[in-house]
Amino acid sequence: MNSFTISQLEQFSGIKAHTIRIWEKRYNALRPSRSQGNTRYYDGHQLKRLLNIVSLIEGGTQVAKICLLSDDELSQKIIEKFDTFLTDNADASKYILLLTAAGINLDAITFDRIYKQAAKRFDFVTLYRIVIIPFLNRVGILWAGERMLPSQEHFISNLILQKIYAAIDGLPLIKSSEATWILCLPEGEFHEIGLLFSHYLLLKAGKNSIYMGSNMPLESLNSTAEGVRATHIYVFLVHYDLPEKAQEYINSLIFKFKNCRIMIAGNHRLISELHFDHRIEWVQTIDDFILKL
Repeated sequence: MNSFTISQLEQFSGIKAHTIRIWEKRYNALRPSRSQGNTRYYDGHQLKRLLNIVSLIEGGTQVAKICLLSDDELSQKIIEKFDTFLTDNADASKYILLLTAAGINLDAITFDRIYKQAAKRFDFVTLYRIVIIPFLNRVGILWAGERMLPSQEHFISNLILQKIYAAIDGLPLIKSSEATWILCLPEGEFHEIGLLFSHYLLLKAGKNSIYMGSNMPLESLNSTAEGVRATHIYVFLVHYDLPEKAQEYINSLIFKFKNCRIMIAGNHRLISELHFDHRIEWVQTIDDFILKL
């Protein structure tokens, strides 16, 4: 998909359409195209430019200064801002850099060899915390800075998913009668890595965990929860959606799952803008989740 309406840009960026139009007129921030029917639309390049602008504005830089930057200057600013994602652990940093290079080259054999070397140094939870998370952050940064193609990002994400599935397969299956967890991503959400790792942690702790994966309709989640008598609902909100839309989803969870413990995780910026009572627990870090187990 390489054609977006201003409403879709609003959804992806969290910036109101009215504000986007002001930035266009006042600062020439974006340059939409026109269809044969004279309808404004934006390509993937314009979407990425908007996301980069928003990311830098969140760092405290003035809107006017950021919008006036060229695409190359924006990309360089993104790289500079997020280069600190590399961990201070020298060994972990080495693995992060080597995995990045293998991913960019679409080299699954080298990627697997480097990953296995790291796995010998760290247990899987530590490996995820100090290598995989910073590595995925760096992948996202390189994509935002136009240093990585979408195909390379998808290649890397799928390799990481394979590693988590392999770790899950290595766990003994224990049937517990204490609680039943359902894990899912809402409709429109497809980035499963964090949710799948949570599934691993639950199984490792001996919990009943039913993994429903991505793009789960609310009604299907409701019927599944009733069928298995779920005690816990765990949902990841990954991309930055409009807060009003996310709030509506959270309110629906509270209304539908009165007898369940509801937990959410994911996009810190989005969740911090939501309102919820004691019925919703916000899991902010891996360590936070492990403690709750």
